Amino acid sequence: MRNGFHSIHYRLFLLFLFCMSSILVSVSLLYYNRTTEQLHEKISDLSQKNVAQTAGLFTLLYKGYDALSKSLSNNFEMIRLLNETTDEPAVAYINEQTITNIIGSIFYSRDDLVGIHVITDKGKIYNYGNYMNVVDPDYKTTDWYKQLQASSGKMVWLGVYEHSLIDQVEDSPVFAFGRQIFDLNEHKPIGIVLYETNPEPVLDALDNLKLGEHSQVYLMSQDGRFVSSATDPTPEVENLPALPAYEDVMVKQETDRLIVASKLSFSGWWVMSITPDKDLNVELVEMKRYLLIVISILILVSTLIAFIVSRTISSPLKKVIREMRQVEVGNFRGMVNVSSYQEINILVASFNRMVRRIEELIERVKLSSVSEKNAELHAAVPGESAFSVQHARYDLLDAG
Repeated sequence: MRNGFHSIHYRLFLLFLFCMSSILVSVSLLYYNRTTEQLHEKISDLSQKNVAQTAGLFTLLYKGYDALSKSLSNNFEMIRLLNETTDEPAVAYINEQTITNIIGSIFYSRDDLVGIHVITDKGKIYNYGNYMNVVDPDYKTTDWYKQLQASSGKMVWLGVYEHSLIDQVEDSPVFAFGRQIFDLNEHKPIGIVLYETNPEPVLDALDNLKLGEHSQVYLMSQDGRFVSSATDPTPEVENLPALPAYEDVMVKQETDRLIVASKLSFSGWWVMSITPDKDLNVELVEMKRYLLIVISILILVSTLIAFIVSRTISSPLKKVIREMRQVEVGNFRGMVNVSSYQEINILVASFNRMVRRIEELIERVKLSSVSEKNAELHAAVPGESAFSVQHARYDLLDAG
């Protein structure tokens, strides 16, 4: 077995197998690395397109909600009634009923509205919603109320919440936004209006950012608060990179995740997608599995080819070696008959000619030796009969 390791068959087999396997592995690695780069570039481009499309969807939502909020804040009749003060209970009731009807007409103009709440600076509250309204008595201490009061008349997106911000009865998820109401004559704020809508349009727009099953999508407000879903309105995001101050799009490929963000044109909010590598590399995993299968098959084929090629080269040489051993013991009758590569065929032909030449030389030596013996016999016994000489010649030939 040890000698087999040093045989030409074994050495050629290992040489061919190593060369072919090295080429296969090298080409596969180059192909895998190049495909990985192209896939990451494609994912990056797709992410930028998705985030731009999502920003466009939010722009459309913003315009719709902005127009909805202006329908009340610019309603002169409602503003007049909110400013009007009367000591007559009947007039006050009629004014309240009129304000409620105005809010109700806006409420029924859209199917996605959950509730509309008008709160004056004097503490008067007008509600219209799907259920009976039970107002949170501590609403003045909440962040959303402070944001609306500090808005200077612009619409404020508050985000997605697990339940109504002010209605204690409404426990379904809502998307909330609102703005201040101004007295157009005196140009001073007289209250705020809070809208609560079905969050599905916002969440659907966020879902457009998802690149995989485990992708996380967020709305990030100016104060750094994240909104991802109705069940997790304030998620914790670890090691979040700083958002660019002078750019509207951010694409950052980290070792374990891809972060894509876009700033909304109408506000300081950002839409952000964080996708882990296990989602980004789904195609790479499949391709890696495919390459391993292909490489394994090709290595088996290479092993078979290496065995056949090495055997094709070593088999004629082994036949020559066997015949050489026969020549060593004095058998010159054998001939090697093989059909192989040109160089091996030339070697075998040369070996056969050499053996025939040696055999011819041996025959000549034998004949020369017999002739010398005959001459010696004739010279040593001149008087013997021809029959005796001929008999001695035959003995010499038989001895030879």
